[in-house]
Amino acid sequence: MKSRKVSKDWALVTRFFEQTLSSVFNQSNDSFRVFVACHDIPETRFNDDPRLTYVQVDFPPPLYKDEFVVDKHKKREVLAARLRAEGGGYAMDLDADDLVSRRLVAHVLNDANPYGYVVKDGYEYDYGRQLVRKAPRFNKLSGSCSVIRWEVEDLPEIPYRDETTLFRETINNFHPTHEALFAGKGRPLAPVPFRAVAYMMNNSENISVQTGNVGWRRALLRRFTPAGPVSKEFAEEFGLKRTG
Repeated sequence: MKSRKVSKDWALVTRFFEQTLSSVFNQSNDSFRVFVACHDIPETRFNDDPRLTYVQVDFPPPLYKDEFVVDKHKKREVLAARLRAEGGGYAMDLDADDLVSRRLVAHVLNDANPYGYVVKDGYEYDYGRQLVRKAPRFNKLSGSCSVIRWEVEDLPEIPYRDETTLFRETINNFHPTHEALFAGKGRPLAPVPFRAVAYMMNNSENISVQTGNVGWRRALLRRFTPAGPVSKEFAEEFGLKRTG
């Protein structure tokens, strides 16, 4: 999660993050835990839930836009070390303003692919205009696109120090390459058979927007894919409190 110091509006960042938590805690199967790497602990209605753990980092927040991605990767390393301490298992990197389908945890645990999953079809949720459009090739558009089953030896024991782990190799490569990376290692990710994630746009606090990393794929999506109003079904599946 981004720090208060680099946020334009910390209250808005917290609101979007709470919406993400709402989608996660809306799961039909509650056999999951949430770990949040952060500088500042936000106040949300979920903070007393025992499944939620904040892992505060002790390095300074980024000063410049070029450092935002480094900050994100360092926080991911902190969480990877925590996952190793917990014994490994399925884990999903989820941006603090994205939404997940309430069916995702149940599918992963019931299907139990030994290597994990890739989300190839999802949605784009336009917060500012309250519109939704389908997003094919989702794993090329958003980093919140995989649920990977990590073995203990894949993960760092101490953050930032071991450059030889599979986890480090994974985050050093962009998310559009992850499916091929794991297939090449004989650990193919299975596609999730439904639209499992929605990334948010037009919310003013998104890191991709702030760093200018919107991407040509998203630009093409918006040009050629129609959008419609947020439906009751979408709101219920993604734990979304509609504003209109």
